[in-house]
Amino acid sequence: MMHGRTFVAYTQVLIDERNNKDRKYEEKLNSISFAQVAANSKPAIFKKGYDKRGELLKPKENSIAITNINGPITKSGGMSSRGMKEISNDLLALDDDPNIIGHVIQIDSGGGSALGMEIMAYTLNSLKKPVIGFVERAGMAASAAYGILSHTDWAMAEDANSEVGSIGTMISFAGYPTGQKDGDGAMHITAYATKSTLKNKAYEEAINTGNTELIVSEILDPFNERFLSATKAKRPNILESQLDGSMYNAGDVVGTMVDQIGSFGDAVNKVLELSKSKIKFKPEIEKTKAMTKAQLQSEHPELYAEIFGAGVQSEKERVETWMVFHGVDSDAVQKGIESGAHISQKEIAQFSLKAASGGKLKALQEGSAAEVLNPETQLQDEDTRSEKQKSDQKEFDASFPRLAGKVDLTKVNVNKFQFN
Repeated sequence: MMHGRTFVAYTQVLIDERNNKDRKYEEKLNSISFAQVAANSKPAIFKKGYDKRGELLKPKENSIAITNINGPITKSGGMSSRGMKEISNDLLALDDDPNIIGHVIQIDSGGGSALGMEIMAYTLNSLKKPVIGFVERAGMAASAAYGILSHTDWAMAEDANSEVGSIGTMISFAGYPTGQKDGDGAMHITAYATKSTLKNKAYEEAINTGNTELIVSEILDPFNERFLSATKAKRPNILESQLDGSMYNAGDVVGTMVDQIGSFGDAVNKVLELSKSKIKFKPEIEKTKAMTKAQLQSEHPELYAEIFGAGVQSEKERVETWMVFHGVDSDAVQKGIESGAHISQKEIAQFSLKAASGGKLKALQEGSAAEVLNPETQLQDEDTRSEKQKSDQKEFDASFPRLAGKVDLTKVNVNKFQFN
């Protein structure tokens, strides 16, 4: 049996060999390429991370190693896909290269070998330069692939609908019970040495009796606990409910399973930020890209709380100020609230005069109603006027506690409106 992609590659090798042609190098799944970065420019992606013999190329100055995990995760790899041992060796070599600034692990994989994942996890934890995990748009990081993503320094998804999760462990195998004949009439016999009574016992129990308890308790559960513990250690905010093997849209798990929704350019900038590079990558396509509310919350949670908290409080106070005069002119108050504007000094004076003329002043005030002076009342000198204004302001603040400190009576036309 052979993997479909391997079959295609292997067939071409045989055809080329028969025709005495030099084999053209075909890029494998799970490969490394380079992105060279420069200030205010788009990174140059060198698709050929390997030469025609499959040997890793030398990166240029100011390069980021892009490890594309887009195939099944295996330990040793094959004709069509590199294994995690090979990828790990290349990553360690690149990490020591002075031309490499950092790493982006670009993922679109449904998972694979638990042993391959553990090899990559060990390698990622050994790298000295920053490592950003990046799930492709319309891609996934599932099972072992999410295990790899969780061991990066910063986990990103290109799109809110990229899928992450399937954190769990399973096994699938087939076999003939000992003594059973297959379709060709061949009998399958399994025998163990006298002292090898426990060898493959869990598998034999499952094949011969269908009982998987030993498989679960001796193999799956112990490894799964290591998987979950390692994931929680690297992703301390992950929820217990997210460790049951379910899949999630990345946009729904920002802050727990991923750190950010962002573009490839954002991933490059994160490498530069963590590496403390003086280069700032600003691709032109992103110059006018507005930050979404979700991005602000995930990237700058304290600023998000401050901005939206202040906004809610400000809006609450604005509406409350209008509502003080709801009993005077409900239609005008409704229009004022819907306009989004703050109530002006002039509108306060107009509402107050209307309340006085309509006998509704008491309904506005929480304490004793203040008299409205005759419009002809005038203060005789500036000193007396100043003292009178202070007294009026104090009385107004006491009468309208929700407006206290928000209305300056010195800005109200005292010839038309005064409080005694």
